[in-house]
Amino acid sequence: MKLPYHLSLCLTALLGCVCFTSILAAADTTNPLHSTENWTIGHNNTQKTVEPVIDTNNGTLTLTNASWSRGYAIYTFPEAITLSNHADSFTISYDFSISDSNSLLTCTLICDNLAITVGHGAYNDEGRNGLQVGTSTITDGCFYNTQGTHTGGVYVEPIMNHTGGTLANKTFTITTSIFWHEPESQFIVNSTTLYNGLTYYLGYVGLGDSCTLEKLVFSLDGNSVQSASNMIITSEITPIVPEPASSTLSIIAVCGLAVRRRRK
Repeated sequence: MKLPYHLSLCLTALLGCVCFTSILAAADTTNPLHSTENWTIGHNNTQKTVEPVIDTNNGTLTLTNASWSRGYAIYTFPEAITLSNHADSFTISYDFSISDSNSLLTCTLICDNLAITVGHGAYNDEGRNGLQVGTSTITDGCFYNTQGTHTGGVYVEPIMNHTGGTLANKTFTITTSIFWHEPESQFIVNSTTLYNGLTYYLGYVGLGDSCTLEKLVFSLDGNSVQSASNMIITSEITPIVPEPASSTLSIIAVCGLAVRRRRK
């Protein structure tokens, strides 16, 4: 049976609305080091002047011979990233390198009321001369370390410490991911490092049934060269399906009225 034109038009519009709300977002991947937009660069030691440099052509963040200036580079997301659906995820991966073990290079995720710090944050202190993962409730800091309260900036007590061999003059890939962990029924932050083809577990932190990521804080320090490169940020967020809008309900009403008149 052929439908009247006005009824066909109503159904087409209605189906268009239904199809629109069922579309799923694809993964969004970017390298923020290819632009200086949304970055804040500075140093935490008021007696020094050297700050990190972003090379947008090569996609690198580097602090060179800073004489302990406690440099930082803060990346603020253009829009906060909220993970609330079990399929949502976020990952940041980058190559980490330092030319001297007596230095610092960390990445801190500012997530809700928690700062999660990952990296080499205790210089060459015995027992903490490797990679650490720790948390702090101070989320407005610009320089995060895992050495001590005397160091300057925000001290983060490490909950995990991977020592291994020396980190100097080697390239590691550090990957930190946020995803839903079914066994614990919550989102977690999980960190690993890849070196010479082997993956090492660094630790994880529980975040609860949802989390909102606002910015990343990179802390760099020493009197040598610290560098982050080949950065890849990937987020996959499931869009919230809206309730039927008033316009959609109006279309349904018109379609119903058209059918009723057709039957008469």
